[in-house]
Amino acid sequence: MMGVMVLLFFAVYLLISTWITRKAASWAKTNNKKPWLWGGVAAFMMYNLVFWDLIPTLVMHKYYCSTQAGFWVYKTPQQWVKENPELTKEDLKPFSKNVNEMPHEVLNAGTLNAIVVTKINKRIFNAFDSEKFSGLIPLKKSVNYFYDSQSDKKTAEFINFVSGYSKRGHLCRACR
Repeated sequence: MMGVMVLLFFAVYLLISTWITRKAASWAKTNNKKPWLWGGVAAFMMYNLVFWDLIPTLVMHKYYCSTQAGFWVYKTPQQWVKENPELTKEDLKPFSKNVNEMPHEVLNAGTLNAIVVTKINKRIFNAFDSEKFSGLIPLKKSVNYFYDSQSDKKTAEFINFVSGYSKRGHLCRACR
């Protein structure tokens, strides 16, 4: 039912926009102005009443996806194990998925600034952070990374940009 209402709204809006554009062109014609210019300006203004943020959002999303999005591995698991030979298999055993068995300590590392932090084992954390660019353009940067709490360094990082008003949004093409 909501979809029918949205389609009905856009149909009425299209009719009103067409009427206003034709009226602007006919006014320009009777006043010896350029009808295509006045009609074009009216159509542009009617388009921008609803879709004013579409073009800037698409341009910004494409720019940030091509320049900053991607997946980086700073240290492979094999390199990490070689650098930490003192760890036993018990230290690297993942915590169970039961929330009550997760440790309740607060991570107090200087470089970790995240919305959601999940402790995977005694040393490795998975952190997720999301940052909105502005209140006008629907574009968010999401960063998901693995972090070694003892060495205070990221081991892998995934950066993605999400545009749109829905919960899922539009992901970068390379990150789908």
